[in-house]
Amino acid sequence: MSDDRTANILVASHRRSGTHLTIDTIRNNILGASNTYLTMETLLPTHKENLPKDAFEQRRHTPGRPILKLHDFPTLETFPVEGGLRAYAAQLVQASRIVYAVRDGRDVMVSFYEYRKKIDPALANVSFSEFLRFPRPGYSSAAAQWSAHVHAWMGRDEVLPIFYEDMHDDFAGVVGRLADFLELPRRAQLFDVVMSRNPAAAGATTAVMFRKGQVGDHAAYFKADDRAFFEREAGEGMALYQSRRASSAAKAKSPQPAQSVPASARPTRFLQINTFYPDYLMDFYTARPHLMSASYDVQIDALLDDGFADPHIFTRPLRAHGFETMQVVANNSVAQGAWLREQGLATGQKVDSAKATLEQIERFAPDIVYTTDVHTLHTGFYNRLAKRPPVIAGWRGFPLPADTDLSAYDLILTSFDRIFDEATARGAKRVERFHPGFPEHIPVLKEPRKIEWDVVISGTMTQQHARRIQMIDMLAELSRDPIAPFSLGLFMPNVSFLSPLAQSLNRGARWAQDMFRLLRSARIVVNIDIDAFGAQPPNMRLIEATGAGAFLLTSHHPQLPEFFEPGREIETFRTPQELASKILYYLSQPALCEEMAARAQERCLKEHSLSKRAAWFADLMRAALARAA
Repeated sequence: MSDDRTANILVASHRRSGTHLTIDTIRNNILGASNTYLTMETLLPTHKENLPKDAFEQRRHTPGRPILKLHDFPTLETFPVEGGLRAYAAQLVQASRIVYAVRDGRDVMVSFYEYRKKIDPALANVSFSEFLRFPRPGYSSAAAQWSAHVHAWMGRDEVLPIFYEDMHDDFAGVVGRLADFLELPRRAQLFDVVMSRNPAAAGATTAVMFRKGQVGDHAAYFKADDRAFFEREAGEGMALYQSRRASSAAKAKSPQPAQSVPASARPTRFLQINTFYPDYLMDFYTARPHLMSASYDVQIDALLDDGFADPHIFTRPLRAHGFETMQVVANNSVAQGAWLREQGLATGQKVDSAKATLEQIERFAPDIVYTTDVHTLHTGFYNRLAKRPPVIAGWRGFPLPADTDLSAYDLILTSFDRIFDEATARGAKRVERFHPGFPEHIPVLKEPRKIEWDVVISGTMTQQHARRIQMIDMLAELSRDPIAPFSLGLFMPNVSFLSPLAQSLNRGARWAQDMFRLLRSARIVVNIDIDAFGAQPPNMRLIEATGAGAFLLTSHHPQLPEFFEPGREIETFRTPQELASKILYYLSQPALCEEMAARAQERCLKEHSLSKRAAWFADLMRAALARAA
C-alpha cells in the first residue's frame, strides 16, 4: 500500500470545512486522481454504510489514485483496536498524501449549526448562541473541538492545508498547489467547483447535503458574547489557522498552469502509430480495390472513416484541442508504399514498413509519438532514429511479453493494474491510468436497430483466452438445446481453438463500422475478457457494446459499478452456469434487455465518449511534454 501507484490522497477535515469542495476540486481537476472517494469512517461497525476491511480495500483499488475522506483526529481514536481496524486505518493514513481542508472556525460553527438543524428536529427552536455552547464528546464545546482538530492536523509537517476561503479567492492557485503537492498534472481547462460562481458544480458535487456557504457567514450569527466565547474556546486554533493561511498566501504562486507547455510558434505535433490486424487490412483493401493506387492521405482518411480501433485513435479528435496530427499504420504496406513514392523514396523493391515509419517520424518531427503497439515499436526501433522525439508514449491493454524493452517510453497508458507493474519492470518511466472512449458521432448510431441474433460474441481468440474458449464451447452446446434453443453468432477471425460445433457457428470477423452494426443486431452481447486481467474493466467490448446500444452480459468485477451499474445498465456473470442461466432469463425478457441497453448507451455516450477521452488524453500529452521540457 506504500508504493506510488496505490498511495492514497487523504482529505482530512473537521466537518463543514469544505471537505467535499476539496474532494471535488481534486476529482475534477487533478489528472490521475480517482473519480470516486471512500469515507474511512465507513470501516466503523456502527456506521450505517459499514464496509468490512476486505470490501473497503477492494473498493480502494479504483482507476486513478484513491481518494479517502476522514473526519477523525490523526490519532484515529474512533477506530477500535479490535479486529485490527485502527491498525488498518493507520496504514491507510501512512500510505497517503494528506490534504487538510480547513475553514475559518466561526464559519464552521455556523455551517454546523445550519446542517444539524436540517437533520435534527429537536434543534428547530434552538438559537445559534445556545448551539455554540453545547458540549461535544470529550470537549467543552464544538469550538473547542474544532480548535483541537486544527492543531492536531495542521501541526504535522507532511500535511498540505487547503483553505476554504482560497477556493473562493484563488481557485486556480489552489489547484496548482494540489497538483504540486500530489505530484500529478492538472487539467489544462479547470472545472470550477465553487457553486456560487458555477451552477454546474451543483450537479457534480459529491456532497450529500451541501449548502452554498459564504465566506464570512459568521458576521450575521455571532453576537458580542458569542465572539468572546469563541475566542476563549478556540483562540489558539484560530491563531494557528490565521498564521498558516497568511503563510500560504505569501508563498502562493501566480495562477499559471502548473504543467504548462512551453510557448511555441507552431501547434504541438502529435504522430500516432498503429498496427492493424493483417486480416482487417486484407478485407479492407479487398472491398476497396481502388484504394490500392490511391494517395497516402486518401488511404489514411478512408481507414479512419471506416473506424477500425476508433476508441483508441486520437489523430482527428486532437485537432479540436489545437494539435497538428499525423496518422501512420505501420504494418500497412500499401499506404506506406504510397507515402514512400510521394516522398521520392521508393526503390521498387518490397516495402520496408519499419523504415518508412522511421522516415515519417524524422520528416514530421513530432513533439509526441504515440502508439498502441509498444511491443512492435520497442526501444530498439526508436534507437534507429537520428533524433529522439521529446515524448514517446504508448497504450497497452494486453499482457507484455517478458522480452519487451520499454526504456524509451516516457509514458505508458493503460486501463489495467497489471500493466503498471509490467511496464515499469520493462523500463517505462511513467505509467498512468487511461480508458478508451466510444466514437459517439459514427453514422451507425443513426441507422435503425434490427435484432438478428439472440446472442453475439465478437473478438479474437488466443491461448490467453482459456476462459473464453471454455464458455463459448459451452454456449455452442446450449444453443442447440431442443427445450430452449437460441441463435448464437460467433464472429471471429480465428476459431481453431474452439470445439468443432463452435467452429461451425463462426461467421467470420466483423470489423470497424460493420462490427458496431453487428453489436446493434444482437439481443445480448457476451463479453469474456482475457484471463490475465481477471475481467478488470474497462476492456474495449464494454465500451463498444454499450455505446452501440446493445444489452451487455459481461464478466463480473468489483470495479464495474464505476463504469456501468450491474442489474440496471448491464448484467454480469461469474461462472459458466451463471452465464447460461442469465442468457436464458434475459432472452425471455426482451423489453427488459432494451430498457437496460438504452440506459447503458445513454451513460456511455455521456461519460465514456471519445470526445471526453480526447480531452483527458490531450491533458495527459501536454503534461508529458511539460515534464520533458
